[in-house]
Amino acid sequence: MITYRSIKIWFQRKGELCSDDESLIWVLTRWHALHESTSRRLTPAMLRPIQTQIAKIATGKQRRYRQAVGDIIQYLVTILQWSVPEEAKKTLQDRKNRWFERLRMQSNASETMVAHYEAQKVMFVTS
Repeated sequence: MITYRSIKIWFQRKGELCSDDESLIWVLTRWHALHESTSRRLTPAMLRPIQTQIAKIATGKQRRYRQAVGDIIQYLVTILQWSVPEEAKKTLQDRKNRWFERLRMQSNASETMVAHYEAQKVMFVTS
């Protein structure tokens, strides 16, 4: 059985942020197809009911619940080794790319700071 605690612990061990407990619990309690599955395969038909339920919710919570679905899918693929549809795999790749992009942006900022520091250092040393 998939629990929100096991998902949270796995994300914490990886050092990544995860959806809040409330969102994970909300999705897990309403995603009946996930618990009723007898194989380790997530089909588009299994995704549709939870996506439909999320679409009926207020916009602010939709984002949180969609992220929780993504976190659960990532857990299913990585830890429980489920097969998932291609569209779900793309979101997993996007998440990795987003993390890398954030890291790269910080790298660019630090590179600019070092260059500015070097220019200032030269001005102070020669003065």
